[in-house]
Amino acid sequence: MERKLNDFIDFILIGEIKLILAEKHTLFALMRIVISVILISLFIMGFLIVNLCHYDAQKVPYFLIPFSILNFVFLLFGFYLIIKFLIQIRHYDEMIKNTVQ
Repeated sequence: MERKLNDFIDFILIGEIKLILAEKHTLFALMRIVISVILISLFIMGFLIVNLCHYDAQKVPYFLIPFSILNFVFLLFGFYLIIKFLIQIRHYDEMIKNTVQ
């Protein structure tokens, strides 16, 4: 009877660890999406800078200034999300350690 109870407890612990690892995997997928959004915004800004010779930046500030501000906001938001995800991943690692002990 005691062996069955220990097997059941082990089964529950393995299930909890699998659930925590699935949540951690989801966070990694979200982090990849955030990193790609950051890279796309940097790519667009780089494209505009490279093509600066084809237009006069002083004649189109109504386009460049809001776009630059929007790009900066996307970068800040992306870095905020990456830091938040890393903190959550560390939290999930601690949960796994506590579950195993």
